[in-house]
Order: sequence, then structure tokens, then C-alpha cells
Amino acid sequence: MKNRVVPCLLAAAAACAAALLLWALAIRFPGPLTHALSPVQVSPWEMGKATFFPLLAASPLLWRLERGGSRGGLCLMALAGAVLALALTYAPLPPAAVAAMAIGGAAALYGLALRRVSGDGLPWYALTVALAVAYILLTILPPGGGIFLARGDVAALAAIPF
Repeated sequence: MKNRVVPCLLAAAAACAAALLLWALAIRFPGPLTHALSPVQVSPWEMGKATFFPLLAASPLLWRLERGGSRGGLCLMALAGAVLALALTYAPLPPAAVAAMAIGGAAALYGLALRRVSGDGLPWYALTVALAVAYILLTILPPGGGIFLARGDVAALAAIPF
């Protein structure tokens, strides 16, 4: 049991550090690259991005610490982190807490179940690449509704024709 917990905790800590670094870089050096990798606003889509890229960055560390594991499971961990962050954005929590909880939840999910994913990892790789491309493209050309709006945006409630 200890052999499973320690790598997941270290990977979650590394992912939280990567998220913090990406946010700091986006504040210090605002630009297209830093905005593509870190949240621009507190919307569910952007908070998913705040956990997805840091979990991808921590995946090689987890792979190395486990001396193997499941590459498809690592992709699923990043995808699960994005989905968890998307869901947690609606809770009355600060953005940093949402990202940390989603990263921790995804790492725990990997340690409990996703590390056992076997078989061909190609579908999970393709889905991970597709989501990464979607995050980058939809940061450049953001749509104007649904999960793309900031959680406190009144325009999300209704359009008032005044």
C-alpha cells in the first residue's frame, strides 16, 4: 500500500507546483503561450485547463517513481483532473483550492484504479492530445457561453434585451 501512496502524493505535489508556476508565469508574463497553459478566468473550462496541463507535466514523474504503471492510466488521470476541476468550479471555493482538490482527486483516482488500465493506450493518447488542442484553440478563440463563462458572470443567467 505504501508503494502506491508515496508516488501518487509526490506526483500530486509536483502537479500543484506546476500549476502554481504556470499561474505565476501567466501573471508575470501575460501572453498567448502563458494564457494557453493557465487559466485566464474562473470558468469551468479554464479551471479544467489549470489541472490538465500540470497533471500532464507530473505524469513522467509518476511513471518514473512507479517504475512502470499504465501510460493509458496516466492520460486518464489528466483527463479525470480536468473533469473534476470542471465540476468543482461550481462549488463556492477559491480557484486555487479547486485546482488543488482536482489534482489530488485525480492522483488518488490513479492510485486506486487508473494504474490498472491495461491494453492499448492509443485511444487515451488521442483523447489527451485532442483535449490539449481544444484547450489551446478555445483559449485563442473562446466561445461565449456555457462552461466558457466565468462562474460569477451575470450574462450566463439570461439575456436581457435592453
